[in-house]
This record gives sequence, C-alpha cells and structure tokens, in this order.
Amino acid sequence: MEPWDLLTEELKGVEKNRQEAHYNSLDKANAISCLLFLLQKPELGDLIEIDRLGYQHWAVYVGGGYVVHLVSADGVLPNASLSLSVNTKKALVKKQRLSEVIEGNEWRVNNKHDNKHDPKPRQEIAQAALQKVGEEIDYDVFTMNCEHFANYQRYGQYECGQIIPGFFYTEKETIT
Repeated sequence: MEPWDLLTEELKGVEKNRQEAHYNSLDKANAISCLLFLLQKPELGDLIEIDRLGYQHWAVYVGGGYVVHLVSADGVLPNASLSLSVNTKKALVKKQRLSEVIEGNEWRVNNKHDNKHDPKPRQEIAQAALQKVGEEIDYDVFTMNCEHFANYQRYGQYECGQIIPGFFYTEKETIT
C-alpha cells in the first residue's frame, strides 16, 4: 500500500470516529432533554427559555412536544433552526419540536411575568402562536426579537428583559 493510501484510510477512520462521537453526544443531549421535558412538564402556552451562548432564546409551548419560535428568514444564518442575530432583518415564525430547538442547551419553563401581567388563557396563547406559523415578520434584536414575540403571545405585551429590563411595547405593526 502506498503512503497516500495509508493516509487516506487513516483519515477515513478519523472521520468515522468524529461522526460517531458527534452522534453519541447528540444522543446524550437528547436523552437529557427528554428527561428535563418529563421533569418540567411544560403546559400549553408556557414560555420556554433556552440558554444559548451569551443570550436566551424564547419559544411558546403549543403542546405535543412542539414550540413556536422565531428563526432567521433572510439567510443571515445558514441553519434556520439556529436563533437570530443582530444582522437579521426578517424572521420566520416556525413550529418545531422542542428537542430540535434546544439543540442540547439547557432550557426551562419561564412564565416570569405572570406576577406583572395576566396571561391569556392557555388555549388562546397556543392558538395565537400557531396562527403565526409561516409568517415572515420584521425582526430587530432591540424591538422585536424572540422574547418580544413570546411575551406578546402570552401577555399581549412586547417585553424583553435581555435588552432593557422593564421596557415594553404595547403597539407594534408587525404582529397583531
């Protein structure tokens, strides 16, 4: 066997091991996610907070293991299941399995404004979020991000504690 052939075979082995390690880590992350799901038991209309590097992503639980959330619609990010960036100008409202959205990150049910605002009835929250699926909306990290979207579905208030705590919007043309 030629040295080139040996190197090629070695690289194939390295790639196979890398892929297996990736799949194993995904299996572990999915198992942890399923366990957290069973322990936290989100209910219809709950807000889901997902830890991402440097920020939190937000979604609305609509039942059956699914959430509705915002993803990039303008090609800024190559993987639409990833969250949005400062450069994103358009967002797509998407329904996805919670396990896909969390991508191995920690998450929690966080209806943190229930003590400040009366939440809408659970069925109404889920229905309103589901009616938005497929819509493309204007996105702005400061005035209309995933947390604004989720809070509006639950409370009818555009609020985001990640940008300016306690600052909210009562009127917005992009989502009704």
